[in-house]
Amino acid sequence: MSGDPTYIINDASSIAQIVILVLGVYRALVMRRGFVDATYRSRALWSAFLMLVIAVTNAQFFFSFPNDVLGTVLGFAPFIAIIIVSFAFVDRSMLVAVRSDFFHRNPLHWLQLRIPASVVLVGSAALIFAAVTVSAQLANSGPGTNAPIWADLSYYQFFVVVVLILGYAAIGLIVAARRTPDKTLRRSIRLLGLALGSFVVSIVLSTIIPGDAGSILGDVFTLLATYVLYLSAMSLTTLGRVEKDAQAASR
Repeated sequence: MSGDPTYIINDASSIAQIVILVLGVYRALVMRRGFVDATYRSRALWSAFLMLVIAVTNAQFFFSFPNDVLGTVLGFAPFIAIIIVSFAFVDRSMLVAVRSDFFHRNPLHWLQLRIPASVVLVGSAALIFAAVTVSAQLANSGPGTNAPIWADLSYYQFFVVVVLILGYAAIGLIVAARRTPDKTLRRSIRLLGLALGSFVVSIVLSTIIPGDAGSILGDVFTLLATYVLYLSAMSLTTLGRVEKDAQAASR
């Protein structure tokens, strides 16, 4: 670790997230094997997949990639994966919430907007991925070569698209959770919405606040999002609560 306090906080946050996520992946997969209901099995698997992608993204900060186009692309790809997998998991959670609602209400018109939102998000991700690739190629071609203006603008459009779509999805999850009669699913979906909302806040803070303050605040909310995501997965089973009650009774 670097001696700079900001780097120390960043590294400590990444390590803490990796520990939480690895434990979450293991427990989610164990729960999936024990579930009979297909909805619960699917949520456990998606939770494990999302936590695995986030863990890989955090782990990459402790490895050095080549300072070339391939290294730049490999370093940026996991973050894109987090965005895409998060949206896919949210979409499945919304559909589960609609099916479980007795009146099949449509939270924030998600059923009409899910396809256009996915197209916009994937297109935005493809554009930023192309911009990163082009910028890396130009940076390795020699000094004095500037990236085209579309590449610079693609960073701003990606920020706006991610914040708007994932922020909207986070609110939709919280609304959908209130209409879900299954208490376990209600808690899991609500926590997923809070985790996604915290992740969006971390992106906003780390982007609009310059310097170390923005980086530290972003780490705080990212760590919070990671822990709440872990709670969302663990809330699918009451095994932990039952074990605590049994221990208390035995004492």
